[in-house]
Amino acid sequence: MNLLDIVPTRNPQYAGRGQTPANVPVAISLLLHAGVLVTFIWFGRNLTPLPEPKHIQAVMVRAAAPAPAPAAPSAPAAANAEPAPSQPEPSQSEPVKPRSVQQDSKQAAAIAAAALAAEKAEQLAEAKRAQSIAREQAKAEKAAAAEAQKVAAEKQAEKQAAIESAYALKKAKEAEKLKAEREALAAKKAELAAKQDAEKQARAQAEKQAAAKAAELEAKKQAVEKAAALEAKKMAALDAKKQAIAKVAEKAEAEKAAKARAVEDAKQAREHAAKAQAMADAKAAKEAKAALDRANKAAAANAASAEALATADAKRRLAQAMGNDDAEISNLKGQVKASNIGKYKAQIESKIKSAWRPPASCAGLKPAARFQLSADGSVSSVVLTSPSGDDDCDASIRALGNVRGIQMPSDPDEYSQVRQATIRFSTH
Repeated sequence: MNLLDIVPTRNPQYAGRGQTPANVPVAISLLLHAGVLVTFIWFGRNLTPLPEPKHIQAVMVRAAAPAPAPAAPSAPAAANAEPAPSQPEPSQSEPVKPRSVQQDSKQAAAIAAAALAAEKAEQLAEAKRAQSIAREQAKAEKAAAAEAQKVAAEKQAEKQAAIESAYALKKAKEAEKLKAEREALAAKKAELAAKQDAEKQARAQAEKQAAAKAAELEAKKQAVEKAAALEAKKMAALDAKKQAIAKVAEKAEAEKAAKARAVEDAKQAREHAAKAQAMADAKAAKEAKAALDRANKAAAANAASAEALATADAKRRLAQAMGNDDAEISNLKGQVKASNIGKYKAQIESKIKSAWRPPASCAGLKPAARFQLSADGSVSSVVLTSPSGDDDCDASIRALGNVRGIQMPSDPDEYSQVRQATIRFSTH
């Protein structure tokens, strides 16, 4: 384990946790006090109480008759016992105890009391000795605790000094690391600024090229719009001619109807005149009838001839007008188709060129390629008709075989005109 790993990091987020080296002496002192208390309790269990005084039984021996005397009560019992009732004076006839036996009994009682006092004094001295030993042990333990606390404080001071030294070393390393990071960041910022300048210049050049292409497309768009306006103008003229032809046809039909009405009116007039002539004169009726028949035949022939002449003239005029209009319509359709083909060709070339990503080796070269286009607007094949001589440049043109989404005409004739496109490329 490295010494730097145990250095407390002075960071505000670790403040207030109470885990600082200043708490170690307090913890050691508490442990020592707890040890002393447990020691007193443990040795106190082994201290035996003072024994109670033993009772001594005294035996009285008769000098004359060596018969055993009854057991005398113990001294404490004798002291606490009630006085014996007075016995009657021995009669003159009873024998008197000798004086020596009473003296022996008193002497035995004094010996027993002295033995009891000596035992009590010995027990008291033993208790004092035990207390003195306990006090000495407590003093020794207290001195050991003080010495341990002193040693712990010295070790804590050494540890604190080591921690502060390690912390200072760590701070120095962090300062060096921070300085290196700042220098790396400054170098990275400079590199990023240079890269941004290069990108800005490239973007400005791309915008310039895009503006030029937009201007070119706008010019082409205006040309297409101009052609469309011309086509609309021609279509309006064609509509006017058609209306004029319709008016001529209507006029011919009106003249034909008028002639038919005139023939019908003449016929009705002739019938009326014939009826009047028939009623006036029967004889003249036959002659009038013959003359009328001749007149009717002549009028019918004249009417049929006039009607055939008018119909033929109207048909001739209509055929002439329609022939001129068909030619003009065909001419207009050809112009519209040519305009559409030019528009689609321009769109195809713009789409393919915008998808071209020329490498740096293409500078100053002008390769050309023929593109085969499908009806769905995708490039089906690429053939280099004029290679550049540079492999990377030619490869970038062959990569245009993946171009999709080109708008193609729906008219078969127009599609056949634009399905192949030969395009020359240049980086300028």
